[in-house]
Amino acid sequence: MSKSIRVDEETHAAPSALKREDETYDDVLSRLLEERREAVVEGAGCGTGATLRRQHARRVNADFDVPALTDVVDIDLL
Repeated sequence: MSKSIRVDEETHAAPSALKREDETYDDVLSRLLEERREAVVEGAGCGTGATLRRQHARRVNADFDVPALTDVVDIDLL
């Protein structure tokens, strides 16, 4: 089922500029929404890239016997 929405010319220009030759407007909007979802997940540290970076950092720290931050900094604020 398709829907029609009214947008001003400036709003229409944004996806038009990002639209690939073989894409419909539905395709470009779907692609942009999916890219945004992925960026939000990655930014939240839930993405595979962030998880792999954390795991790598833990391995590197373990290899060099780096103490945890709480072992180095006195965080007693009372």
